[in-house]
Parts: sequence; structure tokens; C-alpha cells
Amino acid sequence: MSRMGEKNLLLLSFLAGGMFSLVKAPCVGAIYLSILSMLALRTDVARGIVYMGIYNLGLLLPVVCLGLLLAFGLSPTKVTEFRERRRVEIRLTTGLILITLALLMQLRIV
Repeated sequence: MSRMGEKNLLLLSFLAGGMFSLVKAPCVGAIYLSILSMLALRTDVARGIVYMGIYNLGLLLPVVCLGLLLAFGLSPTKVTEFRERRRVEIRLTTGLILITLALLMQLRIV
């Protein structure tokens, strides 16, 4: 596998990205479509572009940052250890963000 990786790095990167997309699409697709529906029904184009930009930034920024950290020497083992050690804090933060977003949407602020 390592010999193949050296020769076909571009192809392997493309295939890995495709596999990531297949796994990630069902997770974010429904949210993405609901945001598009909300924007189409409740807001103007400029505000819709801002909301979609914020959504895409929040979706892509962690993935890009993690990829850069791994590319520049961060050990995948350390990432896994951090994720397992801070599991409660990560879930709590995610839950608070989602509850806040739901309240903002319910109050029609967003």
C-alpha cells in the first residue's frame, strides 16, 4: 500500500476525498437542505449568502484545520486521545451551540 501511495498520491487523495464525501453527505445533507429551504422562504439573497457562508465556514474550518495539523506533523494518536479525553466537553459545546441555534431560529432572529 505504501508503494502505491508514493506513486499515485493524487489518485489516492482524490479517492480518500470521495470516500469522505460519501460518509459526510448524509450527515450534513439534511441540515444543508433545511437551511436552504429556510433561506428561500424567509430571507433575501444577501442574508442567505451570509448564512450559507457562516454554515460552510463552520462545517469546513474544523476539517481543514485538522487536516493541516495532521499534514504538518500532529500524530493521529494524539488527536484520538484528545477526542476521547475531551468527549464530554465536545458534546456539551456542540449541544449548547445547537440549542442556541434552535432558540434563535424559533425566535426568528436567524
